[in-house]
Amino acid sequence: MDLRIRFGMEAVEVSRDSAIVVMEINHGSSGVIIIGALTDEVHEVIDLDETLLEPAPKFGSKIDADFIKCVGKQDNRFIMILDVDRIFNRDEAQGLEELPAVG
Repeated sequence: MDLRIRFGMEAVEVSRDSAIVVMEINHGSSGVIIIGALTDEVHEVIDLDETLLEPAPKFGSKIDADFIKCVGKQDNRFIMILDVDRIFNRDEAQGLEELPAVG
């Protein structure tokens, strides 16, 4: 899935910097589904202390606030934590579950 399209932006122009982020989605009784999402780029992978996470503001981002779960801060940077369960709703997750597994 192209996250830019999901967020109402133009599609990703695939380049050397493009990346696929692999995520686990809890799909209730069906268990966990593993999916990949196409992104513009990944700068780094970090660990955030959950006790430092704060509710997401309802403004100030190009991304619909409904898709943002919370905000963390590290090294004077604000980091948006996406709500994967909202990005991939139940109907979409069900469709993904029906796709053949790769590998």
